[in-house]
Amino acid sequence: NKALVAANEIMNVFNRGDPRGIREARKIAEGLFGEGWEGKRERIYDEGVGEAQVWGIGHCHIDTAWLWPYRVTQQKVARSWSTQVDLMDRYPEHRFTCSSAQQYKWLEQLYPPLFQKITTKVHSGQFQPVGGSWVENDGNMPSGEALIRQFVFGQKYFESRFGKRCETAWLPDSFGLTGALPQLIRGAGMKYFFTQKLSWNNINVFPHTTFNWVGIDGTQVLCHMTPVDTYTAQATVGDVNKGQNNHKNLESSQGALLVFGNGDGGGGPLAKMLENLRRIRAVANTHRELPTVSMGRSVDEFFDKLERASNAGKTLPNWHGELYLEFHRGTYTSHGSIKKGNRHSEILLRDVEHVATLASLYRLYNKDYVYPKQAIDDSWEKVLLNQFHDVLPGSAIGMVYDDAEKLYAEVHKDGEALLDDAFRVLFPDSVVLNASTNLKALPPIGKIIGFNTTFFRRSDIIEVPLVGADSGLKSQVLQTSSDGTVGYAVMNTPGSVGSICTPATGLHAQILPVSVFTNGTDNFVLRNSSVQLTISKGRITSLLDVKLG
Repeated sequence: NKALVAANEIMNVFNRGDPRGIREARKIAEGLFGEGWEGKRERIYDEGVGEAQVWGIGHCHIDTAWLWPYRVTQQKVARSWSTQVDLMDRYPEHRFTCSSAQQYKWLEQLYPPLFQKITTKVHSGQFQPVGGSWVENDGNMPSGEALIRQFVFGQKYFESRFGKRCETAWLPDSFGLTGALPQLIRGAGMKYFFTQKLSWNNINVFPHTTFNWVGIDGTQVLCHMTPVDTYTAQATVGDVNKGQNNHKNLESSQGALLVFGNGDGGGGPLAKMLENLRRIRAVANTHRELPTVSMGRSVDEFFDKLERASNAGKTLPNWHGELYLEFHRGTYTSHGSIKKGNRHSEILLRDVEHVATLASLYRLYNKDYVYPKQAIDDSWEKVLLNQFHDVLPGSAIGMVYDDAEKLYAEVHKDGEALLDDAFRVLFPDSVVLNASTNLKALPPIGKIIGFNTTFFRRSDIIEVPLVGADSGLKSQVLQTSSDGTVGYAVMNTPGSVGSICTPATGLHAQILPVSVFTNGTDNFVLRNSSVQLTISKGRITSLLDVKLG
């Protein structure tokens, strides 16, 4: 009410073109903000009593790709972060946090002078890296190994450039989060986690603000889901009030993180937002109608205080398992080629690392072979980039997927070349047998072998090119295509190295043909050596494992 009265009085004394009205208006405002409040500037946060309930932290959520491609993001990062460096010089209390090691690397490569300024601000504590991951990745579809690599590559970059790793994992916009993440977050040297996307749920309201997130293996991290329900708050009175009015765990902890600044497309905090917060704090210093907001501290310090206040989380509720987002359904199916490219790339890089490791240990025939770590890391960075939470789920625009497909093609090309290099060390007298192999230029081929990169016994049907093949190669296949250009064989690999089956022990000797039975009406039974399927009246009524009975 006092604010409304003061605003009304200010309108009454203001006369356009009369500077005396400005002075009178400022005097009226002092009745609300406190005498001499404007001259105190950042020192306004040193006044007041009690602990601040809301902690303000500047943030600029820049989607690594969404309604724009990667190359535009590189420009957004430079523009947004340079603005924050300027604001830090003008507003000493301003602290800015940003995730995604990939964005820092782009800045380092494309804008070295700006990166140097940011490095200085990082060391002064004003610019604060957070998250510990390569990008703010999707939280469900990457493999377990890829989720680990997100943290390994991210933490390694932050430590190599700024001398320290992150302590708080940061995924505010990912479309749900796997229950495996607490274990991985802890394994990456972090103990805190920030998110907010579940505030978008369209059915059930998530019941907690600050809680212990317990993973599927029992590992837990201290989690805060801002009650302001956004990572792009505008630092208004409404935002600060919501930090308390919407807090679901006030009985355990009153602290709330206000993450403010224009986001998604970048921008970050503006001067007017920092001015808003100074005024809000000035009011809270003299009146109790508003929660107290503080500035000048970090996300890690916020969580440290939560940890102490909650007796290391003992007074907080626990949430077990995944954090499921009741929104953005369909992200498992849209743009299927991107999902396919991701998984194939993950498997390929795993195979490359496996074979290259063996080759680096077995250098009898090629002592010059060196484990290609840089080439493998370069490919991993491309895969991790495409796991961004608007790329892999399929929620970006078309040109983003054009770029993503190119990256997957590069990973495939480079990965296959790395495999060939390693196999030349392990099998120096062998040649790769694929569709591009010129069989006419090769001596008679003796034995076809396969390399099993898994730890399981495998039996697979393989394609063998037959154009220009000699009789010795043709005799090893069990069946040929209608045009005779391709043959098919069964490759058995009980261990690391396997060989193809002979006709006497091959496909037809091991696998029963498919049979179909019907009673002549609406009942059908389909059976092979593995399963038996029964269809009755157009519906599947049973599926039996033949071997288990």
